[in-house]
Amino acid sequence: MAVHWHAFAWTGPAWPPDREARDPEAAVPPIQVDMWFRKPARLRAGTFTEPGAALEWLARELAETPPLPTGVPAEAHLRAARGALEREEDAYVAYYTAAGGFLVRALLVCPRPGERCPEYPR
Repeated sequence: MAVHWHAFAWTGPAWPPDREARDPEAAVPPIQVDMWFRKPARLRAGTFTEPGAALEWLARELAETPPLPTGVPAEAHLRAARGALEREEDAYVAYYTAAGGFLVRALLVCPRPGERCPEYPR
């Protein structure tokens, strides 16, 4: 199977409690990155076979929900994500938003050891 990325998206009021993050049935970010693959399907936002398309999705997501003005700028998150995607690695962004919430966006490389692919690329 060719390398691809699964996109995951969650926005809430704050980072969830550990008991929820550890629960595979809870629709909140997991405590460990690999656990995203076991979380409810409604957290999946897409599957990408090209790094550029994955980065475009992430750029749109960050533009829609920017970070706090005092936080790391979205452009810096995107630069880091571009490098990770070019190396065929995970790209993970989490921050408090200007609107007062907490955003998590993940682009996780697949295949990955010990995890079943949740959605094969088309």
